Amino acid sequence: MTMTIPKPSITRTLTGGGNTTLAFQEWGNPRGTPILCIHAFLQSHLAWLPQVDGPMAERYRVITFDLRGHGDSEKSPSPDAYNNGDVFADDVKAVIDGCALHKPIVIAWSLGGVVIDRLGQSMRQAA
Repeated sequence: MTMTIPKPSITRTLTGGGNTTLAFQEWGNPRGTPILCIHAFLQSHLAWLPQVDGPMAERYRVITFDLRGHGDSEKSPSPDAYNNGDVFADDVKAVIDGCALHKPIVIAWSLGGVVIDRLGQSMRQAA
């Protein structure tokens, strides 16, 4: 049995926190409500393939990306690029802004949940 791997409609990069290059992908209905998927530690956007190839992608604009140090995103040799939750939150903010996501639904798994929590904390502190 051969598995067909879906192809995103858009694959690009943008600049995240600390000038880190992040790879992102867009799938599904470009007019749909945006859903941002944030993967777990030691994963990549490929963790979301079942979701981007199913009914969710027919209705929603699904955005996946690779967290810094994962998948196709930049892998800094400096530990400072990974030991501060703010840089991960800055990365998510860069994806939200760079993809012009207005009130996206966020689905996060493991480390992704920690990252989105950190983003929420930084947004509350800025308000």
